[in-house]
Amino acid sequence: MGSIADPHTLDDLNRKSFEVTTYEMYNHDTQISFDLVSTNDHVYLTFKDNDLYLTKENTEGGTVQFRFQEFTTNFQGGALQGIYLDEYNFMKAIHVSKNANQVVLELEGIASDDDHFRTLFIVMDELASHPEGALQISGLPE
Repeated sequence: MGSIADPHTLDDLNRKSFEVTTYEMYNHDTQISFDLVSTNDHVYLTFKDNDLYLTKENTEGGTVQFRFQEFTTNFQGGALQGIYLDEYNFMKAIHVSKNANQVVLELEGIASDDDHFRTLFIVMDELASHPEGALQISGLPE
């Protein structure tokens, strides 16, 4: 996998979980970036058909807590076109690559709330099994 037009992208990602090592949102208008990974113990992305689940895992008071976000992916002909962060915000895929077990995604779009242009850069490593929190939200079998 090495192109946004790769028809095997869906097959390479579907029903798999990834540990996210970088999830950086850059606002081109304010020139401010935020990396979600830096504020959580672990961040995971799990792909299931057209659904994408973001799991944030943190230990709070000695107990592991999970927080979730659900997104919708847009695959056409098996190639990733982009991700709907919600019903108003679409991030278009501008780069998709996979080397061994690491996947790199770069997406871009204009936020509906402030009309600022943003880039989302994600680096993630494929896991051999789904993390506990990802299993809870995705409904996938272990």
